Amino acid sequence: MDEENKIISIPGGLLTASKGRKVLIGAVTILVITCIITQMFVQFAGGPRDELIDLSDQIDADLQNPPSFDGLPPFISSGGVFEPEKTIFTIGLTISGILFMIVGIDFGIRTHRLLNICSFGNLRKLCNFASSASALIAGISLAMVAKYPFDEELLLHIFYALTIFYCAFFWVLFSHLARRGIEDDSLTWREYNVASIRKYSLVLVFISLVMTVNAPAIGYIAIGAFFEWMLLFTTMIALLSNVSAYDQGREISFRNHNQ
Repeated sequence: MDEENKIISIPGGLLTASKGRKVLIGAVTILVITCIITQMFVQFAGGPRDELIDLSDQIDADLQNPPSFDGLPPFISSGGVFEPEKTIFTIGLTISGILFMIVGIDFGIRTHRLLNICSFGNLRKLCNFASSASALIAGISLAMVAKYPFDEELLLHIFYALTIFYCAFFWVLFSHLARRGIEDDSLTWREYNVASIRKYSLVLVFISLVMTVNAPAIGYIAIGAFFEWMLLFTTMIALLSNVSAYDQGREISFRNHNQ
């Protein structure tokens, strides 16, 4: 196996380095703030939010125990049911979805150029393509899910929500596989290795994803909602760990394993 140390300069992307950082951080900030603000309405505004939510008219009539909630459950998407938080939810998720699509394209271009400079093979390039595709699908679904509140379009809402969950996980996973060991092994944040932060975040994202999808299906609504929030925060942390990709022009040394 051919190994050699190489000195390279981190390449740019579709956006300038400063704009790329701003778009990534802006998308994360808008999404998190939108979810928190709308959830505060759900928890404290009262009124119809505390009344029975019956979903029996949206599912198979033969189901013996159709789902219903004594008030809105603490899921993130509950912020998109009643006004005025519904408008905030729709605008916030649409903007963040568009920004994440821009991030996905820009980040994919940066990674493609980096892999070419480093002379890596098709496997990493395939991971980069899968990462960019996942980012685009997640961004589109994020903008769409707000248009289909679960109390009106339950099945479509679940479809887009699951698409967001899975694509967000694959976005982080494949971007990590594409760039691992290149530009961030020596970087730290408050004495913590950035690559390690991403790895641990990926583990938490996976656990949160499994619990978010499966806990409500067996009746544990509150646990599912908790892990949905965990999924949000861990995914955002994992995405922010990629900020080092925007250190355009920084020279780095790495050992090329030609893989």
